[in-house]
Amino acid sequence: MYYQCRACRHQTTLTSGTVFEGSKLPLTTWFLAMHLLTGSKTNMAALELKRHLGVCYDTAWKLKHDQRKSPRDKIMQTMTEREAPRQLAGFVQIDDAYLGGERNGGKPGRGSENKQPFVVAVATDETLEHPTFAV
Repeated sequence: MYYQCRACRHQTTLTSGTVFEGSKLPLTTWFLAMHLLTGSKTNMAALELKRHLGVCYDTAWKLKHDQRKSPRDKIMQTMTEREAPRQLAGFVQIDDAYLGGERNGGKPGRGSENKQPFVVAVATDETLEHPTFAV
């Protein structure tokens, strides 16, 4: 799908200028692959990735072993580009937490389905004053 500027008629795509530019795979497949590859505690095999994504083995292998950048590198590059204007400096502390309550009969604790996980980072100077937050 192309988008066109009404003023100058310049055409662009959703993935132009991103790490996904030139890829034939849909973004949903990329996102699912990144989720599976980074969320797995053990290294996921290309055959297992193939089954989850519904792609051929060659595509799954290339997603997992991209010669230019690994999926984790692509995620880090995207996050770095997105967060560059809000980059924290100084003494930085990072912690994760879960937001939400417990449903009746549901699983208590951190793994509860109705709790939303999030990460918070706080940066301060040497005097521990003037905090800057990022969520």
